[in-house]
Parts: sequence; C-alpha cells; structure tokens
Amino acid sequence: MLLLINIPVIVLLFTSGRRLIPAYRVPTIDTFVDFTAVVLSMAGSLPLVYAVRTVASDYVTTAVVDQSLT
Repeated sequence: MLLLINIPVIVLLFTSGRRLIPAYRVPTIDTFVDFTAVVLSMAGSLPLVYAVRTVASDYVTTAVVDQSLT
C-alpha cells in the first residue's frame, strides 16, 4: 500500500509533461543516436545501481524491513 503513494505524482507528471516540456527534434537527421551520450550515461548509472544493490544486500535484513513496515 505504501508504494501506491507515488501513482498520483506520476500521473500528474505524465499529463503536465507534454505541455510543459518542449519537444525537440533534429530536423535533418531522423535516426541519429548519440553513442557517446549512451556510453557516458551507462557509465554513470551502472556504478550507482551496483552500489545501491550492494548496500541493500549487505546491510538490509528482513528484520529491518519488517520493523519499518509495521
């Protein structure tokens, strides 16, 4: 039940995002993929995900989760 609190926020972002965020397209190139940006974003995201997973698996036990949910 606690995770459902984010649903109204996401619905609000999706509905207002189309009006608030301007659309941008490169008019001359339709299928351009910036591989440098892909590599840099993966290089920044993967260590963060690894760190969160490592901390969660090493330091969070079911007793801590059960205690925080009650």
